[in-house]
Amino acid sequence: MFLILMGCAQTEETKVLEDNEMKTVVIDFCDCKYAQDLYEETIKAMDFPEWCSENLSAIWDMLKGSEETIVYFKGIEKLDKDLQEEALEIFEIFVKAEERANKIHPICD
Repeated sequence: MFLILMGCAQTEETKVLEDNEMKTVVIDFCDCKYAQDLYEETIKAMDFPEWCSENLSAIWDMLKGSEETIVYFKGIEKLDKDLQEEALEIFEIFVKAEERANKIHPICD
């Protein structure tokens, strides 16, 4: 399934990250009905400023300055197909941030 390809499976690396004491955030998409809800939940959970725009580019910009954080994504698999695709695009931004700076550690839960 696509989620496993995107790094959503639990791995040994996940266990190591969880054993370290670092900031942990849960982005819970379970109650999201619209794309805007996904962005609002992401911005709120990550404690981004209120003025942060609700789009991928703004989230990317905010992640560049983030402290080391484990980010759990919940509820992606429960969304309808269109919303799930949007949620996966948000997750991909977090994966790219991890690849670039290795400070953000996204995990699908």
